Amino acid sequence: MFHSIKKLIPPSFLDYYHFLQGVAAAYYYGFPANDLICIGVTGTKGKTTTCSMIAAILEKAGEDVGLSSTVNFQIGKKKWMNKTKMTSVPPFQMQKLLRDIKDAGCKYAVLEISSHAIQQHRVYGIPFQVAVFTNIAEEHIEYHGNFIQYKKAKGELFALLKKTKYVAGGKKTSIVNLDDRQAQFFLSFPCNVKYGYTVQDVYTSKLKDEAPFRTVTAQATSLELHNVLYKIKTPEGDFDLRLKILGIFNVYNALAAVSCTISLGVDLETIKKALEEFKGVPGRMEEINMGQDFKVIVDYAHTPDSLHQVYETIASFPHNKIISVLGSCGDRDKEKRPVMGSLAAKFCNIVIVTNEDPYFEDPEKIIDEVLEGAEGQGKRLNKNLFRISDRGDAIKRAIELVEENDVVIITGKGCEQCIVVGDRKIPWDDRKVVREEIRKLGKF
Repeated sequence: MFHSIKKLIPPSFLDYYHFLQGVAAAYYYGFPANDLICIGVTGTKGKTTTCSMIAAILEKAGEDVGLSSTVNFQIGKKKWMNKTKMTSVPPFQMQKLLRDIKDAGCKYAVLEISSHAIQQHRVYGIPFQVAVFTNIAEEHIEYHGNFIQYKKAKGELFALLKKTKYVAGGKKTSIVNLDDRQAQFFLSFPCNVKYGYTVQDVYTSKLKDEAPFRTVTAQATSLELHNVLYKIKTPEGDFDLRLKILGIFNVYNALAAVSCTISLGVDLETIKKALEEFKGVPGRMEEINMGQDFKVIVDYAHTPDSLHQVYETIASFPHNKIISVLGSCGDRDKEKRPVMGSLAAKFCNIVIVTNEDPYFEDPEKIIDEVLEGAEGQGKRLNKNLFRISDRGDAIKRAIELVEENDVVIITGKGCEQCIVVGDRKIPWDDRKVVREEIRKLGKF
């Protein structure tokens, strides 16, 4: 009912409503963020892992940290899962969390910031000292109208650096991925200090001419499979880094965290130790290992770009077959569905298309659109392409089909704790289902 009514409310009225909520929440809780060093991380992909890496480095440096991300919350040593299915919680929850972080004696608040949160004033009253941009690709276009508006919403986090009159920790700093095509836009926002990080080092010189910044780079020096050693070069010196977690996207996440924590005065030895000990984030390239002779990986990838990177990483594993289980979210970005089906068919030997979070859409129609892309790549229904609407049954089928040295990759939900159908949240966890099916079938 509320979903239908909301569509009838004028956007200007909704914006004013969100603004009033943001203001009321900040005043009610007494602007707690004024006493914290606030770090905001935005982008399409990599936000959660980057936030977690930053928090891990600061903890290694002996600091008490608060964290809000898509996956979890943290206040000092206390950590708990984010079950809201929201990247950035609503204003009253956000301000209460910040108040609790402050009252616990934490110095830092590391906040994952979505474009919705910025546009809906959920970050009102938060004086960001550091703004981090990971990357940007087309997403949430139904909500924002077009890519330009989506990018503009992300940019508002950096605009807040200029608007902020006071920050608890000193200089206002921006951290930007130089290898992203939109880097220049995010570098254009004024602040005291700018950092740019890069792996490709293609656009650095040109961008520096237009907006001076300090550079952090990564260069692979050892190319052993899944054991790549990187030389990290920073304005404070160089160090070697070998991550436990896989994928070039995680190298970018690490560089963002390095840049951020260097700007906050953390020494390189501490940064290196924290990142080399970092074991990853639940539901992000998370391997389910019960001693079986095949791999099962659960990942949150839900856009074509992130799916492509995940499949490329998995294709580099020694493997026999790759079996994919995927779906697509309802009520948003419909044009991506056949693209995702096509990617799955291109990289994977067997593709199983299933339900994800249909919201108010017909789940069978969503599945049809993903299947269309897979069939366009030559996959044949009931041969190497399967349509299984029930997500549990789809995972079960993947585990039935798997053989020694195969890889099963289940994408779209990561460690989310529910499936959303209409306005109902049905308890769910891909990882638990995988463990149950491996146990039932005795495949370990």
